[in-house]
Amino acid sequence: MNTFQQEYKGNSTISNWNVTLTNRYQGKNQQFDAHFQAVKGGRLLYLNNRAGEEYMLVRIC
Repeated sequence: MNTFQQEYKGNSTISNWNVTLTNRYQGKNQQFDAHFQAVKGGRLLYLNNRAGEEYMLVRIC
């Protein structure tokens, strides 16, 4: 498992279990399938770009 922190500066569009991020990498848009999983103490956001890259996002306060 790899862990990293990244700051994203761009716009996002969310619709019907899809997330589109503008200016993601080298100025290109990137689309992800998305779903939440409820866990004790919060939710996890899963993103899959259909090209073998999967991300699990967590917000820690």
